[in-house]
Parts: sequence; C-alpha cells; structure tokens
Amino acid sequence: MSNLFSGLDNINRGLDASWTKNEVISSNIANIDTPGYKRKTMDFSNLLEREVKSQLGLKNTRTRHIKETGSSDYLGLIGVDNSTTALRTDENNVNIDTEMAEMSKNIIYYNMLSQRASNEISKLESAIRG
Repeated sequence: MSNLFSGLDNINRGLDASWTKNEVISSNIANIDTPGYKRKTMDFSNLLEREVKSQLGLKNTRTRHIKETGSSDYLGLIGVDNSTTALRTDENNVNIDTEMAEMSKNIIYYNMLSQRASNEISKLESAIRG
C-alpha cells in the first residue's frame, strides 16, 4: 500500500523544496536595496542524489540530509553567495535580472510538479472507481 502513494510523496517533497527556493528568491528581491545584503541561494545540485539515497533506506547521518516531511527540512540547502563579482557600491550583490530568471525557472518547475501531482491523483481516482 505504501508504494501506491510513493509517487505522490516524491512529488510532495519536490513541491516543498521548490516552495522553499521561492521563499529564498523572494527574500533576495525584497532585500535588493538593503546595504551589505548578500544574496541567498538554494542548492539543488545534490538534492537528487540525497533523495535517491533516502529511497534506498540509507540513514540520515547529518543535519543537512533531506528528511521526509516539511519544507523546513530543505533549509539546510540554503547558502549565502559571498561572491564579489556583482557587488555594488553598497556591497549588496543581488541582481534583479538573475533573481527574476531564477524565479521564472522555479515557477515552471513548481507548475510541472503540480501537474504531475494532479495526474497521480487522477490515476488513483480512476483506480478507485474501477
């Protein structure tokens, strides 16, 4: 029975991570005029690898490992971009073009996952109705 909902569980974790990334991007945009603010990033590069390991039954041995519930579990993937390549005179390194591009990509990803969740639910409804 647990395999029946495993697809939805994986999609739910992806939606939670995407939502958290959206909050990070929104925070960057909100602080675009804050002197000395350093943009925050959310690293998805190791997310798939960690997710696969958790599906294989490996234990979470570090606090930054992905857990099974809630978007707050992805907060460990948030870092600070200390690069100085785009520093303005007020030492703020937020670039509105970069943030808007990241927001657009994240919205597309979130919408795709939402559609997949809807499709999974439709399949379950169809199976229940026979």
